[in-house]
Amino acid sequence: MSWMIQKKDVPYIAIGAKMLSCGGGGDPKTIEYIIRSVMDETEGILVKTIDELSEDWIVPVGIAGSPILFSEDPPGLDAPASVLSAYGEIACRKAEAVISFEIGGVNALTPLLFALRTGLPVVDGDGMGRAFPELHMTTYALHGIPIQPMAAQSGETLLQIGERVLQEQAICRLKEMWLQHSGYVLLACYGGRGSSIRPAIIPGTLKLALQLGRATESGSYSERLNTIGQVFTNSMYGSPSYIALGYVSKVARWFERGSLVGSCHISGKDAYGGKSVQISFQNEFLSLHSDGEAIVGSPDLILLLDYYSLLPKLASELQEGDMVHVLTVPAPSVLRTKGMLRLLEQQSPVPNSPSSRNKGKEMNAG
Repeated sequence: MSWMIQKKDVPYIAIGAKMLSCGGGGDPKTIEYIIRSVMDETEGILVKTIDELSEDWIVPVGIAGSPILFSEDPPGLDAPASVLSAYGEIACRKAEAVISFEIGGVNALTPLLFALRTGLPVVDGDGMGRAFPELHMTTYALHGIPIQPMAAQSGETLLQIGERVLQEQAICRLKEMWLQHSGYVLLACYGGRGSSIRPAIIPGTLKLALQLGRATESGSYSERLNTIGQVFTNSMYGSPSYIALGYVSKVARWFERGSLVGSCHISGKDAYGGKSVQISFQNEFLSLHSDGEAIVGSPDLILLLDYYSLLPKLASELQEGDMVHVLTVPAPSVLRTKGMLRLLEQQSPVPNSPSSRNKGKEMNAG
C-alpha cells in the first residue's frame, strides 16, 4: 500500500538509516538538511510497494565514493534530474520510479532527493538491507540484474556506461571518475522492470528506517530500547540480541585503499562489568568478539547505540570514553544465502569472519 513521507519524517528516516548502516554508510545529516531545505511543510514524497509497480521501469539511485566529501561539497539540486536524464539516454528507458541500492546511511535518503527533484515515486525497499563497502554487494547483482547501463555525475562531469561494458570495467571507470573529480558520484544503475526487480529487493526497509528513528524519540531509555527491539522483531530481520553495556576503552583507525579500517574495544559496565568486546570494521562494523569468543559477523548487523540518547554511532565517530549499548541483529535471510556470501567475500577484509549466530541475550520485545 502506498504511503507518503512528510517533511517531519525525514529526520527519523535519517536516524533509522544511520542505525541500519552498522557504523558505515556515511552520516545522513547533510542530505537530511538538503531535503528539508527544499521540502515545504505541505509537500509529500509518494512511496509505493514493488507490487504496485510491476510494469514500471525502476532505477536504483545513490551515492558512491566518499560520504565525507559529499558532506563537504554536496551536488547541485539539478544533479538528480541530470543523472536520470543521462540514464534515460543510455538505457533508452525513462525511469518511472527510484529505489535505494543501500538503506544504510546516506543512500537511504538519496532516492528521496531524486523524488523531490523529479516528481517520481520511491519504492519501499533496497538492495543491501544495511550498508556494505562495495557497489557489487547487492541483491540486485545476486539476482542477475546487470549494473549497466548506468549514468553518473561527479562535479560537473557526466558519465554514461552502456550495457555492453563488463561490470568490472564499469565499476573501475566509476571509481576513476570520482577520484579525478569530487571524490564521489551521484549515480543511477541496476535498472529494470518492476516484475524483474521485485524478487531482487529487500522490501519494506524505508518504512523500517522511519520506524526505528521514531522509536528513539520518547519514553524512558528502557522503553525506547524495547521499542527498537520490537521494530526489528516485527520486520524481516529478527529479534536483536543485547551483547553489552560499556564504555569505549580503545579505538584504532586508519585508511586503507580508501576505506576506514580498524577496531574498537568496549569494556563492560554495571551488570556487564569485566566483559570485554572487540569490534573490527572496514567502514562498517564487520565482526564482534566477546571475551575472545566470536559472536557475530557480517552480514548480520552490529549496532552501537549511545548510552543516553540511543542514537547510533558510526565507526568514524567513536571516541574513547563513549558509553554505548552493543546490539546485534540477524540480517534478512537473503543476505545469508551462499550466493550473497560469495558476493560479500570478493573484497572482504575478514573473509573468515563468523556468520550469523548471535550468542547474546535476546532482547525482550514485549
